[in-house]
Amino acid sequence: MSKYFKNIEDNMNVDFLAKLDEAREYANIPFIINSAYRSPEHKESIKNPTSSHIKGLAVDIKANDSRHTFFNIRRLNCSRIQSYRYCWYIYSR
Repeated sequence: MSKYFKNIEDNMNVDFLAKLDEAREYANIPFIINSAYRSPEHKESIKNPTSSHIKGLAVDIKANDSRHTFFNIRRLNCSRIQSYRYCWYIYSR
């Protein structure tokens, strides 16, 4: 069970949520999740049917202070971290 992200627990990978909780604990600031699990029928999943969101291994986090947020998110040890328009896209290994 996630300490900070109970609202997105359904269909999310348990290990990924544990890493996300750890990063949130370390950052000591709220993470605003814009997107987490997406069903295969979701319009973004249809565009990208191999998306990690379908597997519960990705989240998009709103970032007000991108430099600070990046250093905290790096602790997730994820396979890919991207930023775009004040948002961080996090993909697990």
